[in-house]
Amino acid sequence: MTVTHALERFFAVLAIAAFVGALVLWLARPLGLRSAALAGLVDSFGELRLPAAALVAFVCMGGSLYFSQVAHFTPCRLCWIQRGFMYPLAVLLALAALRRSVGIRKIAIPMAIAGAAVSSYHIVIERNPQLESSVCDINVPCNQIWFQEFGFITIPVMALCGFAFIATVLALPLAPRHAPRSTA
Repeated sequence: MTVTHALERFFAVLAIAAFVGALVLWLARPLGLRSAALAGLVDSFGELRLPAAALVAFVCMGGSLYFSQVAHFTPCRLCWIQRGFMYPLAVLLALAALRRSVGIRKIAIPMAIAGAAVSSYHIVIERNPQLESSVCDINVPCNQIWFQEFGFITIPVMALCGFAFIATVLALPLAPRHAPRSTA
């Protein structure tokens, strides 16, 4: 197994973890009203929202830089657009985490949603090459699949998972929904 293949697998596992984490947090919000344990999960994770989102954004950025600069996977135009959303998120979220400034949510959530939309479109193009329009360059087509892990994880899928996690954790409630119970 080459280093590149090992990193493809590693980043694919991280993408699955990010997506499952986002899904659990997303589902825990409505279900948390009925379950104190789920409400506690959402409330406690809310304090980690900025560092967790920044970490995911930096891992996504690092992965994309590795694949293009070291593995020499040439990014298509849709990849560049996704990077245009993810790279600023990494910097903004890191600064916001250092300053504990949750106000960044007003900018970061729409950026993550827009990045997720581009990633989703890119996945459609990968799966349906006949739909590729003039968005991409003929020399670097958007339907190029550089690798596929576990039968479905590609670079745009990994980006989508990262954007979904970032948007989800940033959308968590700012204050705990449940007041601490009195022990008296």
